[in-house]
Amino acid sequence: MKLRSIFNLVAKKASYAAGTPWTFLAAVSQNADTAAIQIKLDELIRATKGANNELLDLEELDEERLEEIRREYERMAREAGNALDRARRCHGDGRADDP
Repeated sequence: MKLRSIFNLVAKKASYAAGTPWTFLAAVSQNADTAAIQIKLDELIRATKGANNELLDLEELDEERLEEIRREYERMAREAGNALDRARRCHGDGRADDP
């Protein structure tokens, strides 16, 4: 092997060895962040009057029930968007540049 090839091989192995622990630490940190966000969302759902408490355990539901819930929330989002569009047409959109 030429000296340049050996150097390139060593450099690649060293960069991989140095990068792997950082990748692991980033993944662990991201998992902790995700868990914290999940707990915060669960508390918001739990504390909100009239909230659907079934959403607290979404990750435990089967695919069919998840799809039903997703469709329901998509329907609600469409209805909210339609209501907002109607209100804007009737009253303007609230921007300062409206006449």
